[in-house]
Amino acid sequence: MRLRHLAAIAPTLLAGCAYVPDLESEQTFSYAEIVSQLECETYYAAALLKINSDDANTANKIYDWSMDITLTPNLSYEASINVGSTHRSSLKSNYFQWALGGGPAPGGVGYDMTGISNAKNEYVFAISKLLSKDGSSYKAYRQDGQLVSVRKITPALERLCIPQGGSSVEQSILDLIRSAKLPAEPASETTGARQSAVPNILDFGGFFGVYSFLKRSFAVNNILSLPPKTLLMSKEYKVKIQLGVTPGWYHVYGSISPNGGAMRTVDNTVTLAFAPPSPPSEPTQVVIVGQKRATAAAAPAGQVGRAIHTGVSARQSDVLTNAVNSNIQMQILNKLNGQ
Repeated sequence: MRLRHLAAIAPTLLAGCAYVPDLESEQTFSYAEIVSQLECETYYAAALLKINSDDANTANKIYDWSMDITLTPNLSYEASINVGSTHRSSLKSNYFQWALGGGPAPGGVGYDMTGISNAKNEYVFAISKLLSKDGSSYKAYRQDGQLVSVRKITPALERLCIPQGGSSVEQSILDLIRSAKLPAEPASETTGARQSAVPNILDFGGFFGVYSFLKRSFAVNNILSLPPKTLLMSKEYKVKIQLGVTPGWYHVYGSISPNGGAMRTVDNTVTLAFAPPSPPSEPTQVVIVGQKRATAAAAPAGQVGRAIHTGVSARQSDVLTNAVNSNIQMQILNKLNGQ
């Protein structure tokens, strides 16, 4: 009788228990620190593209681009408790036995609970917003004697973007320029030589790898006759903690074996996208019956629907958002497929 009583009250004890987890705190997954990190990496990546290029016009094009930083934190919590039990009516050769469970619940009486919290924070702005508004530059000579100028960083990021062990952004940029030297001939891939020496003085220079990503992408851009629609990269980290236990009590008349477990999964993704400036709009012909044809003036290049604060046109913003959303959907499908 005791086994039957315990099996009967177990679901009652679990009824009404539900838990929806909160997202990670700012201390463990800081939106502000991640966005600042990516802003700083992008500024230094643009500077390195300029420093390690012999084509100033090509290197300066990155300042006309727009960027999108999207954070998609996700936290899920799963818990389950199940109770299985058997009981026989007597110890004789003829007896009646029943087991807890059957039909749609062959494992016995159980309770499963899942709670999920997720969010999406998206920040879209022009890369030029990372630069000082006065148009001033840091200037120094490379080792090959070439004078290089790099646009100064905006004062709002100057303190945040000082490399670890460095004294200032200005000194870091000047050190990068003075230590760089382009070879007289392209480096051979078979020798493993690097095309340019970029000292790794930045603590955050390789965390997200913005410079390496843009360097490889722009190398392809120089070959193609058309600029890419978007450049997109993402970093994901996932932590899973789980615990389960299955005790058992056995008696000559039967057994009862409850089991329970819980799992907490943190799955955070940081997505970074870049888009070139929108092409200038074409003049629109306006035809009015009975009058001469007139042509409406085209908007200046890059000024179509331009936002006041972000410096990003509505067209560029849509392109970036669509690229990020497509990447997020692809990640979701990969997870559903177990990849």
